[in-house]
Amino acid sequence: MDPLAQVIERLSSIKPEEQMWMQIIITQCSDQRRKKGTLFGTESRYIGLLKDEIEKIRKEAAGGEGAAMPSEAWRRGARVPQFRQSEQVKAIDRNMGKLPFNVGARGVYIAPPDTFSSASYTGIRWIWRPIANPQWGNQMRPRRWHNPFDYPWQDLWDMRWITMAQRFFDCYRRRAHFYTPWVLPHNMMSVEALATLWHPPSSAITSPGLERIPAKKAEPPPNLPK
Repeated sequence: MDPLAQVIERLSSIKPEEQMWMQIIITQCSDQRRKKGTLFGTESRYIGLLKDEIEKIRKEAAGGEGAAMPSEAWRRGARVPQFRQSEQVKAIDRNMGKLPFNVGARGVYIAPPDTFSSASYTGIRWIWRPIANPQWGNQMRPRRWHNPFDYPWQDLWDMRWITMAQRFFDCYRRRAHFYTPWVLPHNMMSVEALATLWHPPSSAITSPGLERIPAKKAEPPPNLPK
């Protein structure tokens, strides 16, 4: 399976006058949070959030406080986890032992007004949807820039639209996400999730609008120390 197959097909389906830009920024995850039950103690935010999610799933499986449906209170004595819940806990435990990274992703669709396509605009917003599964806690959703407002009364005279576009391109040009002047909310991903984003497609994936560049090998420089 090639996770990027549908992403490549989307990028190859645009017209000559259309453009789609994508940028993914990564840095080491060193986020900390206050440890529960302590006043000054801290813990890894990544590990803490995963543990909270596991505890939430366990309570839901047991039918106690935090259960999705009150009618499932009988699970308190039976403690029969569903297949989905068992697999979720396994996936979270597996990623808990892997190195986390802070990830920021952004994309933009540019086209002249006469050829602007709502299908392409929606496609770049949800371009990572094919490799996502919300039931397993894995999804990248568009949340900033031009996404928060859709109705005319939310943006009179396109003032917010123009301002957000200027801020976006400045942020894109600076490759900024984690440091000033642009500190934005980010995702935390393990190396397993990042490997999915950077999974090179096989030669079986062909797109009419994109050409595969052959890899070239060169000899090492002759002046390297032995």
